[in-house]
Amino acid sequence: MPGKVLVTLPVTFFKKVLEDILRNYFEDITMVSGVKEALNLIKVSETPDLIISSYILEDGDVFTLLKEFRKIQKTNIPVVLLTSEEDLSLITKALKPGIVEVILKNEVSYKLPKFLGDFTKVIQLEHLEGNILFLEDTTLYVEFLTSIFSDTKLEISHFRKLEEALIGFEQNDIDLAIIDIVLEDGRSGLDLVRKIRENPEKGHIPIIVLTGYDNPARKIELFKAGADDYITNPPLKEELLIKVFNHKRRL
Repeated sequence: MPGKVLVTLPVTFFKKVLEDILRNYFEDITMVSGVKEALNLIKVSETPDLIISSYILEDGDVFTLLKEFRKIQKTNIPVVLLTSEEDLSLITKALKPGIVEVILKNEVSYKLPKFLGDFTKVIQLEHLEGNILFLEDTTLYVEFLTSIFSDTKLEISHFRKLEEALIGFEQNDIDLAIIDIVLEDGRSGLDLVRKIRENPEKGHIPIIVLTGYDNPARKIELFKAGADDYITNPPLKEELLIKVFNHKRRL
């Protein structure tokens, strides 16, 4: 369970509730009560992967914390805001400074674990190592997917042509393949899927295909060809990261 979380919360009882939940997702949990205490901690310790904060703190509020935090840190850290009231104006204000989730305190027991389940997968993905083969000839998708993996330790071997991708697969140690099945030259990426599966030594790797279709007949075709999973174009960042994590972890 890699990852570090900083909790800024003035209420002692609720800290215990949060700590019981967070133990299932983080190995490093730090609890503080106010803005000054949080800032002093961040200055002298490793930057947390996530901040969970109550709206009202002992010496300010979450917006004061974020404003002061940006003065000492250049990196953006996702923040989960906990609040007692379902205030639309507060939620609207919260989304502007980069708060990724707003959770009512009476819903923490089931909403926070759901959020953390996906979030910690992304953190763990950042620590994964390996080589991903990527067959894609649409520049927009190439740039998008390359940027998604730029913060991870995964190496991306990108190819625009099916034949080049096959050579890359045969000559390198590939841990996972992401393959677009509709190529601009009229070829089908499923041909590469089949070629990979025919390789007796290396054909066991997970394969995720990108497709513009989302119907039962096409899904059956993908799985018959040997795909392990699929993502409908345009891909969502979170969906792609989580699926790569799930398949890479099984190796």
